[in-house]
Amino acid sequence: MVLMVMISGLGCKEETKSPPVDAAVDMGPQCTADSTGNMTCQEQYGERYFCSSSGTCVQLEACEEESCCPPGAAGDEYCLNTFGAGSTCVAGETNGLCSERACPGCVSDSDGHSCCYDALGPNWYCGGEGLCEVAPPCESEDCCVPGPGGDAKCQRSFGEQSECTQLANGGQCLRPMPPPCADCRPDETGHQCCRSEFADDWFCGLEGMCNKSSGCMNPECCIPSEAGDALCAERFGDMSVCAIVEGDGRCDPSIPGQ
Repeated sequence: MVLMVMISGLGCKEETKSPPVDAAVDMGPQCTADSTGNMTCQEQYGERYFCSSSGTCVQLEACEEESCCPPGAAGDEYCLNTFGAGSTCVAGETNGLCSERACPGCVSDSDGHSCCYDALGPNWYCGGEGLCEVAPPCESEDCCVPGPGGDAKCQRSFGEQSECTQLANGGQCLRPMPPPCADCRPDETGHQCCRSEFADDWFCGLEGMCNKSSGCMNPECCIPSEAGDALCAERFGDMSVCAIVEGDGRCDPSIPGQ
């Protein structure tokens, strides 16, 4: 009987339970993986805590990889200095990782400049070594940021032929040189300017630019000039002069006696 009581007592021994775990303390408060969430975690637990990608406060673990970083402003600065513009510290589960820089391996052409512009802002362009660079402040009217935006600025300021030329540090609007005898008048002075700049078969056209004669060999064809007027007068009478007709020289009138 005594033996049965002892056995019965062993079988009915009450189990002890561990105290419940406070999940909020163990896992940290719910947070968002951004600067506000990181600040919340640091205020709650200390400087080495951050808001992980799963939305909980965790302690930053040691990491020897170059791409590891502490999520937050310090981590963003580290990534920027280490990997280039556009690289930021992205929160993971146990630490942060630097993202890829903007437009890696870009080429200094329209596509490369546009990539940096779209990724980082209007003051960025693709510079040397395939890296996005920011244009320095410049107050000169011919300063520009290489790329489509810079070309448009130059054309607004200096005409359709202007474009933004990339320099070692930023860009500069290329100002096209005016053509020889620009804005000349279709008179003997203008014709003489064009002949001296080009050749004897050139003349100043009605649009104020030098034009080359077509080389027409018909009797009524001429090269606008005093010599052309004399030729027309000789062929068609004293009233005939060498006029500019449809961009070329023609004696007018070209019928003898008119």
